[in-house]
Amino acid sequence: MYVAGVDGFSNHALTLTGYSSTRLYYNDPWTKKRTSMSNATMTKHRKADANRALSY
Repeated sequence: MYVAGVDGFSNHALTLTGYSSTRLYYNDPWTKKRTSMSNATMTKHRKADANRALSY
């Protein structure tokens, strides 16, 4: 998925790897880390980049 305002980028791609009722878990290719973010925070970052995403 694409997000805005993460890791200092105006738009940035993250790979969603899991979720719970309160958090989304993702891999960040820039930092090479597996991490998470609250649903509310991720929603804010996704809306700032027009909720774009890729799937296959």
